[in-house]
This record gives sequence, C-alpha cells and structure tokens, in this order.
Amino acid sequence: MSFSALLLVILFALVVMLVIIISLMLRVRKLEDKITDISAKDVAAYVDNMREILIESERVAEQLELGIKEKESMLEDLSDLVESRLSRLHQITGYETTVETLARNPIPATVTPITPVNPAPRRAEETPLQKKVYQMLLSGDSVATVAATLGLSTEEVEMIIDLAAE
Repeated sequence: MSFSALLLVILFALVVMLVIIISLMLRVRKLEDKITDISAKDVAAYVDNMREILIESERVAEQLELGIKEKESMLEDLSDLVESRLSRLHQITGYETTVETLARNPIPATVTPITPVNPAPRRAEETPLQKKVYQMLLSGDSVATVAATLGLSTEEVEMIIDLAAE
C-alpha cells in the first residue's frame, strides 16, 4: 500500500470519527434541553406515576403470594391423597408401596382389565377384600358394580384382577 493510499484511509477514518463526534454532541445537547425544560409540575407528574406503579406492583406481589400459598396448599392436599391411595393399595394388595417406589416404577396410565381364569386364591396373604372382589366377579358382577359396592375405584378393582392374573 502506498503512502498516499494510507493517507487517504487515515483521512477517511478521521472524517468518520468527526461525524460521529458531532452526532453525539447534538444528541447530548438535545438531552440537556430536555433535562433543563422539566418543570416542578412535570416532576410531580412523574412522581405520581411512579407512586401508582409502586402501588400496582405491591398489589401484584400480594396476588402472587396468595397464589403461591394456594398452590402449596393444593400440593399438600395432593400429597395427602397420594399417601392415602398408597395406604389403600397396601391394604388391598398387602404390598408396601412408597412414593419413591412409584417414581422409579410408575403405574401405566391405562390398565387393561384381565378376567382371571381361576380367581381362586393364589397367595397365602390374600386379603378379605381381594376374596370379596373375586367372589363378586365370579357371581357375574361387572368391575364397575364391584367397585361401587365395595367403595373402591374401578382402577383398584382392575389392579386386584391384574394381581390375580400374575
């Protein structure tokens, strides 16, 4: 690159920098004009606006806190429900089941009912409830009827049937 070409590049860079500096100076001057043109009335309006925003944000924070407490309460209720269902499962099957066990081996979302070929007791530890379910099924009652009569869900009755089929 020749000396004159280098000089032209430097001159161009200086011109660009000068344009940028002038542009910045004009912007600073406009900001100064805006700042000095603010009256006490404008400041009062800004303060009132900020006060309204603060009040609104406090209201939103309270609503969020109430929502969180409501969700925590629902979570506790669900936890109690899971514990009662696990207790009921233990009562029906005789197997001890925990939330941790279910987390590792979840129950399938859909349970296909299996009609036991031989609903005679297969386990020595079979509960009276299981025996009653088998008796009702053998007498021709449907899963829904058995569930309603014994105060169980249809899923619980299907689980007893599935255990009999194992």
